[in-house]
Amino acid sequence: MALTDDDIARIQTVLENFATKQDLKELEQKIDDLPTRQEFLELVSEVMGEVKNEREENEIINGNVSDHTQRLENLEKIHPRGQHTAA
Repeated sequence: MALTDDDIARIQTVLENFATKQDLKELEQKIDDLPTRQEFLELVSEVMGEVKNEREENEIINGNVSDHTQRLENLEKIHPRGQHTAA
């Protein structure tokens, strides 16, 4: 029994979904360009350290802003309209 044109078309469709040797070589090159597990973990650790530092700095800055706000409110109570009260 000979293959029909329809059979050949189906086979070609199936074969188009398989990787070629060139596809596999390109994939291998892309994989080789990726960092190793250790390099990746070191990078993530470095980034997480930076995030931690930023969060700590934000807490300090927010605390300072809160302190300054409280001091300004206290001064405004003592000096309404930004002036000393006449004694």
